[in-house]
Order: sequence, then C-alpha cells, then structure tokens
Amino acid sequence: MLMSNYVLITDSASDLPSEIAESLEVEILPMKYMVNDTPCVDKDFDMENFYNLLRGKALSLTSQTNVEEFSNYFSGYLENGKDILYVGFPLSLSGMNNSARIAARELSEKYPERKIIVIDSVSASIGQGLLVYYAALKKKSGATIDEVADFVNNNKLKFCHWFTVDDLYFLKRGGRISQATAVVGSILNVKPLLSMNDEGKLYVFDKIRGKKKVLDLMSSKIENLNSNYKKVFVGHADCLDDARYVAERISSENHSLDVTITHLGPIIGTHTGPGTVALAFVGNSR
Repeated sequence: MLMSNYVLITDSASDLPSEIAESLEVEILPMKYMVNDTPCVDKDFDMENFYNLLRGKALSLTSQTNVEEFSNYFSGYLENGKDILYVGFPLSLSGMNNSARIAARELSEKYPERKIIVIDSVSASIGQGLLVYYAALKKKSGATIDEVADFVNNNKLKFCHWFTVDDLYFLKRGGRISQATAVVGSILNVKPLLSMNDEGKLYVFDKIRGKKKVLDLMSSKIENLNSNYKKVFVGHADCLDDARYVAERISSENHSLDVTITHLGPIIGTHTGPGTVALAFVGNSR
C-alpha cells in the first residue's frame, strides 16, 4: 500500500522529548515565552537556568501561536507536497488550537489538493506528548493520515494526567487557585494532586500534606493503566530525584513498563513552577 505523504506535527507544550520526536519523525512547533521582558523561544530552553529564575520570582509569560505564525509554519510543508496532521494544545487552556484551525481553513483554499487536519489533544504537557508518541508509532507502521487522526480522536480521552506542584504561587498567579488557598496551603505544606478531565480542564483531585505523600498517591494512579500500552512518561520541573522516585514506585509494581523521565519545558513550567512532577499513561478512561 502506498503511504500518503504527510507530516505529524505537535507543539512544544507537549514536552515530547526531542530524541523521541526525532526518532519518530514528529515535527515540533516551537512556542514563545518571555522572562522579565526578554523574548525567548523554547527550543533554546535551559532547564536549570529557567527554573532558577522562577525560584527568584522572575516573571515568565507565555504567548499563544497566532494565525499568521501557524500559516507560515504549515506553508513550508504544504509547499513541499506534504499533508498535515497537527495534534495540539487544548482549547480548554489556550486559544491556540483555534488559531491553527483558522490557518488550516485559509490554507486549504490556497492548497486545495492538500489535506490539513487539526486536532484538539484535550491533553497537555507529557499527556499530549504521550498521545503524539502513540500517533507517531501508528504513522511509522504505515497508517494513513486519516487512520492516525481516527486513532487520536478515538483514544485521546484514555490518556491520563496527574501532577503536583511544589509552590502554590504559580497556580495562584494563573488563577487556578485563590490567594487564600495558596497562603494557607504554603503554611501547612499542602500539595495538591491535579488531573485533567474529559473536557481538557484542570481540577484538584486531592490536597495532601507533604511532598512524599502526594507523590505516593500520584504513583498509585498507575493502577488504571491499560495493559496494552506500556509506555509511561514522568516529567519534572528541575526536580529529577522526585521524578525518579515516582518512576521507581510505578516500575516496582509493573516490571513491564517502559518509563521515560523527561523535563517539563517553559510553556508548562511558567504556569506550574519549579518542583512540579507529572505522570502520564494510557488508562481505560480518565
């Protein structure tokens, strides 16, 4: 069967490790952010330096990719005769996916012979990255663009996200929790365990005193693992020891798991702060 000529694209908010993206031929749309009014592109990201700046209360702001930027990025592939499948950051957290859809509609008029599919991942960070990882495996096995798109749409709500933050200041700044909750939580050393629902919205699952206890609860969520999908991502915001702790806990219970530890980039890290730990796997449902 002749495989259609298409490219699988995601954005850098997926936190998909670059070596995995390269090996599976996934294209990563770089996103922009600013630290203390200095423009940055996340492909130049230095994890330790970035999170040290945040620890010093540097102001980091992210900006969503606009229609023109999507159009310019997509055009390079379309001009080379490639169709596009873009699996992107969710509408529930950013208007970026909508910008991609508008760009796709406009480009479809200019390139009527090309196919452009834009999918809301309903995921974020390493959850989005894991979804794209499995989509890329489908593509590599010879699946057509429509077959991969169907796989993503039919399975994206099985991708489970769990994460905790070390400093409630960043969630408070982003409006995820109230000022009072942040102050009381910091005093009592309360760590929230957060997840993502079927609409792609974040919610607080539980609040626990102590980092180790919340990491234990996070690790226990692996019991919802779909045994057909062994790949698991553990992400961290400059707290490798915490990520290793989670990886070891889940691996000790499931020896067949393929666990990848990776860092959380600046797009996600801006909103969660240093010390964030995340776990993503494929479950039977969220």
